[in-house]
Amino acid sequence: MQLFTGSRPGCHWQCLIGPADAATWTRFVDHMIALAEQVQPGDVVLDLWFDAGMPSAADRARFTSTFSDSPVTQRVRAHAVATNSSISRGILTAINWVIKRPFDERIFATPDAALAWLATMAPDLNTDAVQADLDSAIPGFRALRW
Repeated sequence: MQLFTGSRPGCHWQCLIGPADAATWTRFVDHMIALAEQVQPGDVVLDLWFDAGMPSAADRARFTSTFSDSPVTQRVRAHAVATNSSISRGILTAINWVIKRPFDERIFATPDAALAWLATMAPDLNTDAVQADLDSAIPGFRALRW
């Protein structure tokens, strides 16, 4: 599995492209924990998972324990996840019915839909620039069939 990351003012993004493996999910969680120090008030976060599956129970627990008491959650304006997995979308949607976060979070089937929603949450976000970042940083990104 491959992990790509990037940031621009107001937006932090991560992209996982499968097939899934435990080592990359662990790197993803490590990246998200480190990212917490970079998030500024009002920033948005975009996660893109293509054929990536879900992190292990141990990685989920480590991530949850790190962020449950972290002040970073108060700085995030919105979080969008786009995944081509209908199972992952269903699981994440169900989790969001139960867990209330201090920021808005939505799950999408495509990156375009996720970016469009983030633009409504952060009108100052340059979604064209984020899309250009994705296109240049991730080989074959536009060819992925979400």
